[in-house]
Amino acid sequence: RLALDVMLSVGREFRNPGGGIAIDTLSRQLKIPGLTLAPIVEGLEDAGLLTVTETECLQPGREMSRIRLDEILRVVRKEGITGSYRGPKWTPEIDALGSELDAAVISVVGEKTLTDLLGEDD
Repeated sequence: RLALDVMLSVGREFRNPGGGIAIDTLSRQLKIPGLTLAPIVEGLEDAGLLTVTETECLQPGREMSRIRLDEILRVVRKEGITGSYRGPKWTPEIDALGSELDAAVISVVGEKTLTDLLGEDD
């Protein structure tokens, strides 16, 4: 939910004159500490879904109609921070359950994009 809300907020602000949102503004808006937001924002930026301007404002990393919701979710579901410098080795049971959960998420978001989500918001 956090990654989706971050991207929704960034998309909303990008549509306004000024075209971006500062992380501290986003923190206040979501009522979530900036330290908690930082790894999510960094992951979204690393995936090319967010970009940070020279004035430290967050903007979509590419055209919002080309940012699929499953990409946003994948950043936090698959690439989540474990505190280790290498990827985890999941047990077969958890790995199988994770695959089922991933399939369920895809069945819900399908091909929806950030633009679709912003349209639902209007």
